[in-house]
Amino acid sequence: MCNEEPTITYEQNVIVFYTRLLLKRKLLIISIVTFSVAISVAVALSLTPIYQSSVLVAPVSQDNNSNKLSALSSQLGGLVDVGGLGLSGGSVTDTVKSLAFLESRNFKYQIIEELNLAPLLFSELWDENTDTWLVPESEFPTLWDTHEEFEDLFSVETDTMSGLVTLKIEWDDPETAAKIASTMIKRINDKLRQAAMAKSAENLNYLYAQVKNTQVFEVKNALNQLIEMEMKTSMLANSSLEYAFKVIDPAIAPQKRIKPKRALIVILGGILGVFSSIMLVIALNTYNAFKEAD
Repeated sequence: MCNEEPTITYEQNVIVFYTRLLLKRKLLIISIVTFSVAISVAVALSLTPIYQSSVLVAPVSQDNNSNKLSALSSQLGGLVDVGGLGLSGGSVTDTVKSLAFLESRNFKYQIIEELNLAPLLFSELWDENTDTWLVPESEFPTLWDTHEEFEDLFSVETDTMSGLVTLKIEWDDPETAAKIASTMIKRINDKLRQAAMAKSAENLNYLYAQVKNTQVFEVKNALNQLIEMEMKTSMLANSSLEYAFKVIDPAIAPQKRIKPKRALIVILGGILGVFSSIMLVIALNTYNAFKEAD
């Protein structure tokens, strides 16, 4: 019985061919990969480190008291004009409204102006020595421009299970990131607390006037209940510094950057170098083969 020689498939021939081709051009491949890695390292080191500071808060709800006020006022609707109270009977909760205020353009405008973020966001146009812009007045960054830049560094996430809210700020300075995050929560609490106090004062004045204008005992009694509840609302707003959001985990200056991922950039650069060098070797071999055929 004769020994049969092993059959070499086409695929095996192709693998052997390209393996020899790559080994023949190994110096070119090594050079390209080394150059690609070097470029990746340079790019990774040149990118500005970005830090992320976050603050975890729990929304504070005054919905129960608001619902009671709305229920009482609806009972009086046919007996006395309570439209001036401005009580909402809709389904929008205090939490939803607080989040809407936090993410509103107007509120972020206030933060940008209070913390003077424009020179920080457009540092290439700002002279720190003279505290002036380096461009003509017509080219100064507007509040709208600054807000657009700030939007990319600001985010709010809500945990649907727990209801907890995380506000995140990304910045090239960790101290500034923590300061902005802390200031935003403090200011939104102040803003909504003052708005609640002002609304309660307006409602109380309206209710006192209604009490004077009615002689019906049942109506007066209901109005006095509204006054009592509105006074509780006012006292709560006056005494609660964390009126809309209670801080669970305050913002701190992070010690580690979140980007750039320098190791990942270098690895991807090396992979790109390997693939590009292989493609170049194959392309050169194909070109030489066609040239010889001619």
